[in-house]
Amino acid sequence: MIETLFSFRGRMGRLAYAGWTFATVGILFFFVFAALLSGAAAIPSLGRQNAPLFVLFLFGLLAVVMFWSSLALSVKRIRDTGFSPLVVIGVAWSIMVVSAFIPMDVIDAKSIWPFGRQTPISAITELAFVLFLVFWPSDAVYQSPDVEPAEAPESKPVVSPPNQPPKPRPALTSPIGPPGARREFGLRRR
Repeated sequence: MIETLFSFRGRMGRLAYAGWTFATVGILFFFVFAALLSGAAAIPSLGRQNAPLFVLFLFGLLAVVMFWSSLALSVKRIRDTGFSPLVVIGVAWSIMVVSAFIPMDVIDAKSIWPFGRQTPISAITELAFVLFLVFWPSDAVYQSPDVEPAEAPESKPVVSPPNQPPKPRPALTSPIGPPGARREFGLRRR
């Protein structure tokens, strides 16, 4: 679980990305609740002035961890689509940063509810990025840059002696996957 949430290696399909994103949001709510409870419990020992600073420190630490986790999940998902994660995230973030410097009072355009004080350009970019991560299909010809491509073994034609039926090829008679239930969420092939 730690490697899935914090490592930038590998790729992740749509279902796995959606599942891990929801799991990350659940973990976030759990830790926010735990930080609030620990802040309330720290009032007697830290005093009323220092307890909010303690909770603020916990929220800052939690924000860094959640940012790293969401960035790792996004990089894996973008790599699965066949695009370069550096280019896609760089373009999306640069559009959002440039549009953040446009004062909302200068342009008389307001965004709809979940985007609050963002410019419409930034809101559309963020929405397009999320829709891209959730709905763009996986790239079937992906080759990981971490692994050198293996050479295909030379295949020899199956020759049967005359007047005998051909022998079945072993690849067609072996089971497709390992027996038993899947051990990880969202993996269909290994």
